[in-house]
Amino acid sequence: IATISCFSSEHVIASISGGAGRRMGLIMIFSLFFAYMFISKFYRIKENDFMLFGAVSIFMSFVALLQYNGVNVFSLQDGLSDWDKYRFLSFSGNINIFSSFICIALSLSMYMFCFSEKKKNTVFWNVASFVTFIALLAAISDSAYLGLAAAMVALGIITAKEKKTFQRFMILIITLFVSAGLFSLIWKLFGDPERPGSVPNQIITNPWVIAAGIIVASLVIAAINIFKFSEKFYKAIRIFIVVALVAVIVSCVVTVVWFTFVDTTAEIGKLSNYLRISDRWGNGRAYVWTKLIEIFSDLSFGKKLIGTGADTIAFELVPRHNDEMHELFGFYFDNAHNDLVQYLITFGLCGMVSYVLLVFFAVKSCLKASSTIKKAMFLPILAFFVQSLVNITQPITTPLFFVFLAFSQCKTYED
Repeated sequence: IATISCFSSEHVIASISGGAGRRMGLIMIFSLFFAYMFISKFYRIKENDFMLFGAVSIFMSFVALLQYNGVNVFSLQDGLSDWDKYRFLSFSGNINIFSSFICIALSLSMYMFCFSEKKKNTVFWNVASFVTFIALLAAISDSAYLGLAAAMVALGIITAKEKKTFQRFMILIITLFVSAGLFSLIWKLFGDPERPGSVPNQIITNPWVIAAGIIVASLVIAAINIFKFSEKFYKAIRIFIVVALVAVIVSCVVTVVWFTFVDTTAEIGKLSNYLRISDRWGNGRAYVWTKLIEIFSDLSFGKKLIGTGADTIAFELVPRHNDEMHELFGFYFDNAHNDLVQYLITFGLCGMVSYVLLVFFAVKSCLKASSTIKKAMFLPILAFFVQSLVNITQPITTPLFFVFLAFSQCKTYED
């Protein structure tokens, strides 16, 4: 589909290279294809591979934490303006890209801590979860919190089947809150007070929230160790998590509708960027999604099916809305900031559906697998996919996502 879309595009060269966007052209698509095929057919995964990945993640997280507190590690921030230094972390650059990497690393660490069959390895995975969560807080990227929330809900449901795994999940919660407390302490001692923060950061690092989270998790651990709960208890926990999730989603939707269409004048401060939809909602995401859906509706039937060509968003937006974008934001969008919308425009309905099916069958393979190693792919895939709904498609962490999709299809070392 990508090939057909590319060579039927009005911008063939740009579609091949991705030069008009984020270098996600046909060359990169072929690279992802061959990597996926090779890994899924010939590679065998083992826990030691993941531990090496976890060690790299820990190192990157330390670099990010030092940069967040004003230390220019390896001179990576040389030449950047003061504002750009706030927006770039570690080796991946932009905080949103770094946070998408952390989504994968943290989700993998959390799952392996809860389910690793080697007790010695659980210590490593707990440390990895602790450190990478600090890095996630340093990234102050809302997309990462969205991915982490999805991962935590899914992990809570999966672990609430027996005492051992659910107890580890509660220990994990304590670990993450202690991590948040350490992050807050380091920030107060060494942080730059001018550095911008975020509402989720303020909530997670609030001392009362941290204390409440640790106390509740500790009480749950004590209860499941004192009392012998039946399967019905754990089933009730799973039902409670699902009901709570639905209640939170419904409450958020109702609140957004209220402040967007009913009480449009109420002062809600920083929450307006979350609860009141406008062109500036999500740093312009609402604007670009609306315009791209309008553009899609105007495309010919053929273009609706196969798209306008890889990474050609800029060619569709700029001619129509360049002046408006510069007036509102001071720049133009060359990416949809949503993978589904990105693929809908560039690869059409056929391409977007193919992508969704690829992710769906990867998740299905993970959930049906008997090996802990293969099951572990589920959480990073879920977390990355969810955060990608508000993040950009790019050649730094998007290929890593396809590697994990391939892992879901390959054999383990023990097979």
